[in-house]
Amino acid sequence: MMGLKAILDAIASEADAEVAAIEARAATKAAELRARAESDVGALREAAAERARQAMAEEIARTTHEAGLAAARTVRDAREEVVQQVLAGVRERLLALRADPDRGTYLAAWLAEGRAALPEATVVRVAPGDRALVHAEGLEVIADEKVEGGIVLESPAGHRLENTPDVRLERAEPRIRQVIGRALE
Repeated sequence: MMGLKAILDAIASEADAEVAAIEARAATKAAELRARAESDVGALREAAAERARQAMAEEIARTTHEAGLAAARTVRDAREEVVQQVLAGVRERLLALRADPDRGTYLAAWLAEGRAALPEATVVRVAPGDRALVHAEGLEVIADEKVEGGIVLESPAGHRLENTPDVRLERAEPRIRQVIGRALE
């Protein structure tokens, strides 16, 4: 039989072994938890970095888009400025025709164009200073303060055809814009 001391030593030995086993399991569990925590921290860092990369990419895309829009507006505004300068130059030249000593030539050409477009016209209105320059067989020629250049034809049915510098420029504007647009490409 085992003596008391042997029993106590056996119990103490078993207790030490169990404590050692518990400590080993605790150390293993702690190592696993540390490893998992480090992995989780790494995953969290990677996720945060990915979110930051995504946010940066979105910001770059947004900024690039806004810059593209701003550039397009700048180009559009610059083109419009060129168009307006050209139109102003053309308008100035057309207005200068009013003082041109040979304006009877263009008035005759504009009258011929108008008569071809509105053959039933019976009246032609012209600026008072142009009255003597317009000879229109079969038409009543009226000096009209409202006509600032060119000719205005009227028919008995109330149709009216304006062939004035302003109307000619208005009709030519889409074509002028098209030509300038191509030239600026």
